[in-house]
Amino acid sequence: MSNMAVRIIAPALAVLVLYVVVCLRDRRQADFALILRFADQEEAVEGFLRKVAWWAGCSGRRIELVVMVDSSRDLTEAIVRRLARDLGFHVPSGGCLGKPAAGTRCFDARRLTGSQLARLPLASLLTA
Repeated sequence: MSNMAVRIIAPALAVLVLYVVVCLRDRRQADFALILRFADQEEAVEGFLRKVAWWAGCSGRRIELVVMVDSSRDLTEAIVRRLARDLGFHVPSGGCLGKPAAGTRCFDARRLTGSQLARLPLASLLTA
């Protein structure tokens, strides 16, 4: 292996190990549940949910993420369902969860534009 390859591979491997150690912690019991609601936000929902998943993984907080899509007329629901498979969060069928349990946080993002979602400070949404 050339010296150049070692210089490239070693830092990448270090970052991967750091990710595994920091971001993939034990997730058996959630610290709290977060319910997010979206509708007609196909341009922004993927970036926002990936940001939430990244923050949840790297913050040390265990978050049960539930994402609801209300009567969307665009591809928001398809995007959310694909991300649910990729990122491991729950999308309830039928849209209604009943009364949320204690410690559950709810955030209705249906009225926010893509740029508003992108600028939303997650720390204020996801911390006590």
